Amino acid sequence: MDKDKKQIGLRIQNIRLSKNMTLKEFGTIFSPAAADSIISRWERGVSLPNKKRLNKIAEYGDMSIDELLYGSYENVVKELIEEANYYSNNGEFKELDLDPKGLKVTLNEISSFYWRYYLKVANENNEKQNHQEKIDFLYRMIANECKNQDIRMTDYKKIFQCIHTFFTDTIFLNSYSNYGFVDYTLDQLLNIINVKNLEYISLAKKQGVSIDSNLLAETNNILTDTMKKVQEKKKKYPNE
Repeated sequence: MDKDKKQIGLRIQNIRLSKNMTLKEFGTIFSPAAADSIISRWERGVSLPNKKRLNKIAEYGDMSIDELLYGSYENVVKELIEEANYYSNNGEFKELDLDPKGLKVTLNEISSFYWRYYLKVANENNEKQNHQEKIDFLYRMIANECKNQDIRMTDYKKIFQCIHTFFTDTIFLNSYSNYGFVDYTLDQLLNIINVKNLEYISLAKKQGVSIDSNLLAETNNILTDTMKKVQEKKKKYPNE
């Protein structure tokens, strides 16, 4: 993830303003002191402080160096899930070799989990505000789990593994019930749409073969309609 100088500058400015300090006063926290013109350049995103000064600013703002450079952990999780959705939505198959366990996870699987959760929330509550609050809560839960494992914001492979594990072990832990069976079936259908089909398309491309886009669209429409019908079975067969 690239460093966004303007966003880093805004975070530096927020730290300074939260302390009710002028540019000149803020410069005195460093040894030697930094000129107010230098502080201004940082805050405007023109340049970045050196490593020593970045550490001092993070300490002064009571945050980690990663939080100063990249923002909140929740935003990092959100951006990585959006990256997974990008690959899935554009029909690309991308696999991550997550060492040291040798576990292979596809971004398409993570996208599939996300959209399954999204549909679950949408079916539970149609109010847009509460819907978004639940999505944001998901980002916070995953971020907290990653932080509990002391995973740095820049270690994307470990964060992706954390996201994948969180979905499988926490959100979609199989419950043996009518609803559990419906959820399991929906998961398998999503797996076909977002993972297996894309894997097949990727392998076909390597062989120099293209799959007709109309066929792909019609097939996915059939699977999507089937998912809706399966979801409706929760009303007919509630848990006892």
